[in-house]
Amino acid sequence: IGVYDAATGERTGWVEVTDPVSAAHNPNEATVSLNAVTGRSYIVAVANYTGLMAHDGNGARPLAQALGDADSWEKYTALSVMTDENGGINTDVPLNALPMSGHYMSGTHADGSYAGIVPVNIPSDGRLGGSVHLRRLISHISFNVTCDPGTVADFEVVGWTVHNVPNQSWLAERVSGTLNAGDLRTVAGHPSYQPTVQSSLVSKEGNTWRFDWWQMENKRTGRQPDGADTDDYRYREREWKDASGANTGRYVSLVDSPTSTDPANNATFVELRVRMRLKVDENGNPLKDVATRVFDGVYTVHLGYCEGEGTDRAR
Repeated sequence: IGVYDAATGERTGWVEVTDPVSAAHNPNEATVSLNAVTGRSYIVAVANYTGLMAHDGNGARPLAQALGDADSWEKYTALSVMTDENGGINTDVPLNALPMSGHYMSGTHADGSYAGIVPVNIPSDGRLGGSVHLRRLISHISFNVTCDPGTVADFEVVGWTVHNVPNQSWLAERVSGTLNAGDLRTVAGHPSYQPTVQSSLVSKEGNTWRFDWWQMENKRTGRQPDGADTDDYRYREREWKDASGANTGRYVSLVDSPTSTDPANNATFVELRVRMRLKVDENGNPLKDVATRVFDGVYTVHLGYCEGEGTDRAR
């Protein structure tokens, strides 16, 4: 737990709690004490950091060491975290407790978003009645794929790949400026956003195929030109074409030209390889000469479209 003076940015208090449960009066509400200076301050915390690496803008080193050296608010907010100091990604189930970070809030419950961080006035008696709200830095993403039985006789997910998986994320979430650490720095010279190898690990229950993975945060916001329907798959996954008419790998819903270098194009997406027996033709009309036709195809699905409206939907 760290305390930073809101005016000077200086760290005025710091404590490491190695066993918060045994230190608590209530196992679900650990209470700790630390020396700090009164006045307006930011109070932050990091949990489950053992074994993680950090990047402070100069290179990778153990997160525990980087936290100990973060004696200013600027240094603390400049830290990004990673699981591989060599710049790789790992989408498997984490073997250790998930790393978390957050900050003090006066309410009894909050989601821990840094959009809500405000300086706390530490009173002269040093007692605060709120809580530090922690958020996980690694997300578990479950994908459920189903079909319309009215048009599809049967289908299967043959394979899947996740593209633009970040190899690092900010320790303290950013809500302005450079939202993704990988847009600002690289680790060991490797790309900040990488693909997984194609996997065929899927499970099936009824008419739904499922697979999952783990990754760090990749915050993106899409474009919504006049008249564009962001709920339409054909718009969301349309690529800009080059002069020959070939796809460029840049998406209309993310960047404004086929040559754009905007990092927004690094939004995470899933590439699904499917095999289906369709009851309809390419225009959605019922087949006349045969009962079904076999279709092998690839679908691209960008993450997002689950919160807010229009361009407020984070990817």
